[in-house]
Amino acid sequence: MRPTKAQERRAHSRKACHLPVSALSWGPIFRAYARNISLGGVFIETPYVLAIDKRIDLMFTIPDHEKVVKVIGKIVQSDPGGLGIQFMDTPERLATTIESLP
Repeated sequence: MRPTKAQERRAHSRKACHLPVSALSWGPIFRAYARNISLGGVFIETPYVLAIDKRIDLMFTIPDHEKVVKVIGKIVQSDPGGLGIQFMDTPERLATTIESLP
């Protein structure tokens, strides 16, 4: 099966997940679920449509890892289905954890 154009543009392969995420981009913190994650970013399911290029702070816990991961991202996709977020920094702990996901 041929990769899609979006897959060809991605620098990192994505891993399917269902992780609860707390996000802060404006006003109060909102809760959502991550649908997939990679070393470069995450897609979260949310009905909120936010401005592209806006900063967003994320907090989540990867299963079997007890510490909360905090990461800063930039919104690169926004539609009624969710948000595509590019990580601005990927803490080493997060990178190691993502690589170990099935």
